[in-house]
Amino acid sequence: MKLRARVAAVVSLSLTAACGARARTDDAPVVAPTATASAPSPPPASVQSASLPRDIEWLDAGNVRVPNPGWAPRNEGDVGVLVAPGEKGGLVFTHFRSADEARDIVRDFSEKLGMKDLTWGPVAKVFFGPDRFPALFAEGRGLDAKGVPGKMFYALIETGETHNVFVMGGADEDAPAVYDEALSIVRGIRKNETAPRRTP
Repeated sequence: MKLRARVAAVVSLSLTAACGARARTDDAPVVAPTATASAPSPPPASVQSASLPRDIEWLDAGNVRVPNPGWAPRNEGDVGVLVAPGEKGGLVFTHFRSADEARDIVRDFSEKLGMKDLTWGPVAKVFFGPDRFPALFAEGRGLDAKGVPGKMFYALIETGETHNVFVMGGADEDAPAVYDEALSIVRGIRKNETAPRRTP
């Protein structure tokens, strides 16, 4: 699932295009878009696995900082991309404000990645990072345009400010270490103490 070509297509997608006309104008924090159960689910084991190396670069992403253990970063507009060494996986980041935007972004980014037969598992309520950002998390599987199987995930991370974080990541099915490292990057997201606060 060489992600570089699919990620390049995603980079051209701006937050405005992803959210469309249904975006709300209020500054309310995101509400759970489609949780599958009323009670919180236990975090998936994969969210809890793997850890980052101590020597990492920190990337500013608005109101959060993202740990980068040596992946190739790119930005265009409101979309940030990290591509794993060997191009066996990647992460795409953007911001969102409302539950409506979150639903649109999940659908639009899933389509832009060009995965076939992409199916998502149940949505779980989890926490990410040392600041314990609440998030909705789901994992899925699909085939790229060449029929290579891949494992994907997305997280809708509520930061407590007007700009929440959407991240979608994944790796080729034969690269579980890359998948674990992608999850570790997301698990390491923390508040950007130098960014101006934008509270709801």
